[in-house]
Amino acid sequence: MVIELPSRHIQNVEYWIFDSERRVLDFGQGDRATGTSANLQRSRAGFVIALPQLSEPVRLLVRLSATGPARLSLAIQPTDQLAVANQYFDRSGGVLFGSLLMIAAFSGLIALLAKDFTFFLFGAWVVTSLRLASYSAGWDLGWLGYQEAEDFPILVKNLPLGAYAVFTVTLFWAIFRRDIASLRATRIIRVLIVLSLGLLAAGALLPHRTFLPLLWVIVVPSVSILIWLTGRIFTKTGSKVAAWYAASWFATLAGALSEVAFAAGVVSTKPALLGSLGGSIVSALLAGIALGQRINSEKSGRIAAQAKTLGLLGRFRENYNSMPVGLFSVGTGGILTLYNPAFAAMFGIQGNGDDAPRLRVDTLLGLGAEARMQDAATRRHVDDLEFEVATGQLPTRWFLARVSAKDGSIEGSIQDITTRKEAESRLRHLVDHDPLTALLNRRGLEEAMVVAQASVSRGNTCAIAHVDLDRFKLINDLYGHATGDTLLQAAATRLACVVRGSDFVARIADSFVVVLMDCPENAVVRLTERLRESISEEPFEIQGKILNVTVSIGVVAIETTMSPVDAMAAADRACSEAKSRGRNCVVRLNEQDATLKSHLEELKMVADLQRRVETDRYFLEFQPIVSLRSAHQSLSYEVLIRMRAEDGSVVPPGRFIGAAERNGLMSQIDRWVLRSTLEWLDANPAHRDRLTFATINLSGASLNDARFINDAFAMISEHPLAMTKLCFEITESVALHDVGSTRRFVDRVRAYGSKVALDDFGAGYTSFNYLKELPADFIKIDGSFVRDINHDPANYAITRTIVDLTHELGMSSIAEWAETADTVASLIELGVDYGQGFGLARPMPKELVTQAISSGMLVRDPAVQSLLSSNDRKLISLHAASPRRR
Repeated sequence: MVIELPSRHIQNVEYWIFDSERRVLDFGQGDRATGTSANLQRSRAGFVIALPQLSEPVRLLVRLSATGPARLSLAIQPTDQLAVANQYFDRSGGVLFGSLLMIAAFSGLIALLAKDFTFFLFGAWVVTSLRLASYSAGWDLGWLGYQEAEDFPILVKNLPLGAYAVFTVTLFWAIFRRDIASLRATRIIRVLIVLSLGLLAAGALLPHRTFLPLLWVIVVPSVSILIWLTGRIFTKTGSKVAAWYAASWFATLAGALSEVAFAAGVVSTKPALLGSLGGSIVSALLAGIALGQRINSEKSGRIAAQAKTLGLLGRFRENYNSMPVGLFSVGTGGILTLYNPAFAAMFGIQGNGDDAPRLRVDTLLGLGAEARMQDAATRRHVDDLEFEVATGQLPTRWFLARVSAKDGSIEGSIQDITTRKEAESRLRHLVDHDPLTALLNRRGLEEAMVVAQASVSRGNTCAIAHVDLDRFKLINDLYGHATGDTLLQAAATRLACVVRGSDFVARIADSFVVVLMDCPENAVVRLTERLRESISEEPFEIQGKILNVTVSIGVVAIETTMSPVDAMAAADRACSEAKSRGRNCVVRLNEQDATLKSHLEELKMVADLQRRVETDRYFLEFQPIVSLRSAHQSLSYEVLIRMRAEDGSVVPPGRFIGAAERNGLMSQIDRWVLRSTLEWLDANPAHRDRLTFATINLSGASLNDARFINDAFAMISEHPLAMTKLCFEITESVALHDVGSTRRFVDRVRAYGSKVALDDFGAGYTSFNYLKELPADFIKIDGSFVRDINHDPANYAITRTIVDLTHELGMSSIAEWAETADTVASLIELGVDYGQGFGLARPMPKELVTQAISSGMLVRDPAVQSLLSSNDRKLISLHAASPRRR
């Protein structure tokens, strides 16, 4: 008989057998480390005690120590039954080992054939699972037919268990890599791999008893995380692979938990099917099914992808053949190997496929086409290649190709861009040509003038003629613009027939400009006369109407000192001279003509004006405005702009102001004057505080320029103190042109504390009604009335009327052109409030005016000084007696 202690967790056993008198009949002890005694042997996972022959009942005392969930159980059985149990134990181990090793070997074979690393991981995982199952079932002391001793190397005991953790995590990642990425759990898996690798490293260093707790501490949470991830994958995707893999985990856990439950005494019988043996086999099988399901899913995906690819290939073939753009492939030697129907139709190729002719790309697109394509295909960026193909009597055709290198050949697309090229040519023609007459337009004329000036600089003689149809506007008004356009076309044709091949003809609005290249003076005379005759000598028949048309022609020789703009303007001025002489004639101006000289000087003046605004070569002068009532108690003046010439001399104001008005530069000048005056006043605060008012002239162009108005008020807002001293002069003609706009401007400047004066009052067609609409502070009486006030009774009466009207409306009067002491006396007599003119003070540098306390101090004529002083005393006495009512 034997007594079996089956628990694998027992580490040390001591036993005593007593008879009825408590005498020790037998004693034995042993453990797994040092060995056993004669009647105490290791059996399967536990120990067995061989009982001696007994003739009477005995007592048995057993003392043992165990690790883990040990269950103390004894089984008394005959010796032959123990042999049968051992044989069953070994057979069960063989089944486990054989089954799992077969699965592992099969997986390794699949990994080699399919070149799929996942199956290798699966085989390794099965082998390490076998080691873990043998440990749970008690086969760890006799694994794969080899008996282990407790003093076996650590690597033999620990590394297979650590490798199980590594292969478990890596196999999971290999199977569910894409799903893990979609769950954004890649970092979690990487952490688990690092932990498992750390466990494997610890297995090589730690004792077996220390390693085992660490193994369970890492493996249990890691497996829990993997099971959680499997559940999430199945929940999200419904994957059958995840379902089978989850079942594999369930089998593993069920087997392990049943073993633990039996060992801990939770269940009384050892599980037969769901133990570590059955759980390992079932788990491996279910994991294999999961892998098979993955293979099936991948196969289905490949079949679907192949079908989709075939469909796409079919659609690509259809698209390739139906593309309106030519597609082609070029092989070795520049031979066309493939092309679509659009390419064949583009070049008139008959047949395609096997019966297609073997053509070289150079034959279709010209010599060098293949070399250009080869060069373009080797570049990283795609370039457009244009090919010009001229085939005999047929029109030239243009093609645009894009190519790239593919597997030793050139593939590309090609389009016929002949229509686009022709359109571009027409557009380029329209850039510098007039669409109505096909002559040069302004841009083309400017380019022609550059060519002419280059020729003049080489010593040749060139001229420019401005040809203007006389009374063309009348023709437009009488017969309509369609007739006018037809007349322009016919006139252009006649002019083009007269000029030489080297000359240029342009249409500018309703006029023509002819540039005569390398043309001596006598030839210029003949050619321009022939131009006049071609238009004037023969009537035009247009839409059944006979039109007798004449032309006026102005001709100017192009000089090296002239800019293209100056030359064209001079020719236009000569044409105006021809019209003033009765039309239908040719006027040729040269540098000696006063008319041309005056015009060129004005053009130079305009250019100087444009430069001066930017180079700040303007300067200001002030002309005092003297109070005729209290000359020594007020300080006022008018701000006047002056300009210096290149040599430093002062340009007369009439010259540059008139040129600026005719050429649209007054807004720039007014802007400069306003800014300079405001800055000057704020820079001299003591003078500003003494000042009564300073007047600034604003031109009509500025008041009608919205940009100037915005800029002016932007400057005004930056100088609020100086604004209270300013008085803006607006001419009567400007005020009458748009009373509403003028009123809005006046209201805005008065809101800043400024004053307003109506300039040149009485010089135009004065409407007294507008005086009610404009809240002015001053009226400046036009100098034409003041200058002859002592010699013309009418001027005297008009001046008196204006002064009386001014006072009745609550305004003050300023008389311009007060040139003599007699004139000043008459103004005082009429009750004029302020006087301005050379008889009082001439314009002077602003520094001199700044030092003055009053305008009276700036008067130099003794007779005028005497008049002003006498008037000051009279006013003082009058004010002392009775102040004057206004």
